[in-house]
Amino acid sequence: MTKFTDLTATTSLDDTDILAVVKDPSGTPLSRKITGANLKNSMISLMPFANYIDAFPITASAKYPFGASIGRNTTLLEWTQAIVVVTTNNGSNYWTISIVETDGTLVNSMTTAALTNDVWATITDSTFTVSSLTTADIGLQIKCDKTGSPGGLYLLCPHLRVTYS
Repeated sequence: MTKFTDLTATTSLDDTDILAVVKDPSGTPLSRKITGANLKNSMISLMPFANYIDAFPITASAKYPFGASIGRNTTLLEWTQAIVVVTTNNGSNYWTISIVETDGTLVNSMTTAALTNDVWATITDSTFTVSSLTTADIGLQIKCDKTGSPGGLYLLCPHLRVTYS
């Protein structure tokens, strides 16, 4: 029988490929298999965003502080956003922060309406109107719009958990 280390190496993984896996190697080892598709789906990454156009504090609608390119097929899993609104923020005066595709298609949105002003908070959401993206979608942007007259908005870089295929 050929030793595992003597096998010919491959540089790509197809969805139908089968890999050998040892579960719980430090406890009770179990020999198992996994398909390339299931392995890819279990690998969660963070989509890198960078400062895009607008600087902080944001004080007007239709501002785009962050952007990210889509370099391969992507499934969106969870968005976490750190936010603070200085001075006024309430149910009538608040910000809507959205993820949009470069063509303007809405992917997800969250508001600051329930947040306490002048206090940093994080909002996490895993409900996406568009959850699968391809390279044809080009990129994602964070868009900020205000309702009423909220105070200045500050955001930290988005934390977008994804899988790639």
